[in-house]
Amino acid sequence: MKVASINTVATQSNAPGRIMLNISDAIIESGGKSFVAYGRGESSICNSYKIGSTCDTIIHTLYSRISDSEGLHSINATKKLIAQLVNFSPDIVHLHNIHGHYISYQILMQWLKDCNIPIVWTMHDCWAFTGHCCHYTANKCDKWKNGCIDCKYSYTYPHSISSQSKRNFELKRELFSSLPNLTIVAVSSWLANELKQSFLNKFPIEVIHNGIDPEIFKPMPHSSNGKFRILGVASHWGENKNIEFFNHLANKISIDKEIIIVGDIPMKRRLQLHKNITHIGKFHSAEKLAEIYSSADVFINPSREETFGMTTIEAMACDTPVIVNNATALPEVITPDTGYAIDINDIDAVYDMLQHIKNNPNHFANCRQHIINNYALNHMTSQYLKLYQSKMRKGK
Repeated sequence: MKVASINTVATQSNAPGRIMLNISDAIIESGGKSFVAYGRGESSICNSYKIGSTCDTIIHTLYSRISDSEGLHSINATKKLIAQLVNFSPDIVHLHNIHGHYISYQILMQWLKDCNIPIVWTMHDCWAFTGHCCHYTANKCDKWKNGCIDCKYSYTYPHSISSQSKRNFELKRELFSSLPNLTIVAVSSWLANELKQSFLNKFPIEVIHNGIDPEIFKPMPHSSNGKFRILGVASHWGENKNIEFFNHLANKISIDKEIIIVGDIPMKRRLQLHKNITHIGKFHSAEKLAEIYSSADVFINPSREETFGMTTIEAMACDTPVIVNNATALPEVITPDTGYAIDINDIDAVYDMLQHIKNNPNHFANCRQHIINNYALNHMTSQYLKLYQSKMRKGK
């Protein structure tokens, strides 16, 4: 089995990148061959292929921001990638995120159509079936269902000063719908249901939840100052991660509780943090992150929109109960004995849940076992390997 995988990044510090690399390891361990291609930053593994140069990415970004044309540049870089793919001669091409200012999806899709290679496409967000956005639920927008006409959200990632959402939507629908041998993987049931309402509903759609290594994310020894610790973690606290929630919560909690925030925070939001919130920068070590999860008495994910919720299952794997916003895919991973899904805007209700968790810690003793049973890394990778084998058999 020879699988070529493509994603924006190829590092363990980014969820889609980590998923791609974990699947690549499983392919090699099963006796197959793996080709990993990425467009941004540096790779965590040897023998991976970087698509284009930093200059290519800068030019692509500028054009995209001026003319709302994400994924329509990096032409030479994409042609060089295709030459590498032809040389590798994959049995399967596995796409992850193909946005991020590094590849021409127009050229890539035409090549995939012409050579008729079986394709698996894991959707980590909603970009593939909208005219612009990766997420839209916080804006209560459903224009992606009928054409993305008159988009008001071109300022969201991928940022642009103009809007060509109708053109982008029609081009994506034409190119993506023309792929002859595509299976789509949604990382949550919520995302699968969204896909079934999109122009991609003609393709087989399977749900394979993201997985983590429970031998890395596990309860770790940690120090304690005796306070009830509330934790929030994000790689980057963008607008829809809703860091403002913790400012509101900080006004409510008593002195026997503390709030710790981990991850990159834009300077403006960092300056607005409540004085009683402690901010820790981004961890590049999963082991360090597991230690901070383990030190928390409760983990809160207040995000307004998530297609899965990786930090939530990481926290539970470290035996930490969770509270998540009752929106998009976040409630899927919660059970009554692992935490609560709640309207995160209701600070009084959140506070009541915190008190219940504080007073009944033994009620939430099933967190880690729930993750081992349902979201362990080997469970995820085995599902992908089975999917590859199934597509190869059908291809023959």
